[in-house]
Amino acid sequence: AGCVAGAQEMDVYLDLLRAQGFVDVTVLEERPIAVPDDLLRSAPRADVEAFHAGGGSIVSITVTGKRTITD
Repeated sequence: AGCVAGAQEMDVYLDLLRAQGFVDVTVLEERPIAVPDDLLRSAPRADVEAFHAGGGSIVSITVTGKRTITD
């Protein structure tokens, strides 16, 4: 898949939350982020191909979870 600076695949992000002790991790909302055509035109061809091969989408998610704080 292509890369947006700082972005991670959703499953990887949710697994990181769980690894930090969060439970009942739930995605409440997914909002698609439009990628302007002119941005894709300025990207290297290999990146554009990887973006489309990965489904060609970027989403912003709202997540909830619980974590017990211990001293």
